[in-house]
Amino acid sequence: MPSTEAALARKRREKVFLLARDAMKARFVVLRTLGRTNARSPEDLYGFRPQDVRELYVNKSGYGPGLWFRLNDGRVVDSTGRRSDRNRDRYVVKPLPRTPANRQVTAAPANSNTRPNARSSK
Repeated sequence: MPSTEAALARKRREKVFLLARDAMKARFVVLRTLGRTNARSPEDLYGFRPQDVRELYVNKSGYGPGLWFRLNDGRVVDSTGRRSDRNRDRYVVKPLPRTPANRQVTAAPANSNTRPNARSSK
């Protein structure tokens, strides 16, 4: 049974790696296209590799939606490469498929602003 848990944990790490890699590359391409960075790679821009990411956050209290990377050493970095608050309670974890290895991961709370705009368009 422990080997099954280890395999599930490994799959979760792989999923986080793939999500981090793709997100880092996408944001790097945007920043590079807009001329906002001279970095030669996503790793140069962020100062870490996708393997260094432990968790992805999609919402931060007081900031709203976005993307933050929690690294294995505890640092948190936003999608532009700036350091952010380490306090775990301020973030919502990116939901992953429910497995025994990640039962602690919770889905983001429903946004109360999802109803259509009541104002008429001009």
